[in-house]
Amino acid sequence: MTRFALASIAAICLVVPGPALAYAAIAIGQPPDVAKGGLAFGAGWHQVSREKSESEALAKCRTTDSAPESARNLCRIVAHFDNRCMSIALDPRAGTYGYGWGLADTMQEADDIAMTYCRATAREEAAACVYSKLKGCDN
Repeated sequence: MTRFALASIAAICLVVPGPALAYAAIAIGQPPDVAKGGLAFGAGWHQVSREKSESEALAKCRTTDSAPESARNLCRIVAHFDNRCMSIALDPRAGTYGYGWGLADTMQEADDIAMTYCRATAREEAAACVYSKLKGCDN
């Protein structure tokens, strides 16, 4: 191989991007009684490292406007969803139990998992479960 060929290959490798690394994490602050203590959640999306995705998820969880401080103080990382989809379903009314989250390869599968868990925890109010605004794919 000539020097020109080697230099051309090296130049192409520098210009053509390699596979993008996307890291994502979900944090949830869940007290023992969600109906009384509320629920906080946050996600870190499209980050360059696991640590950055966790940091973003925790920061968003700890600043959830709709959650009381007691729930925000309980925020912890519950899962990573690198190159996957995430959905949260909940009963948005105050004083209710229902919520669930799901991770899957497609948005529809993540939605289905989240809704199944929400309905299971919502007790007699299962019909009140809706998808939160915090959902999407990190791929």
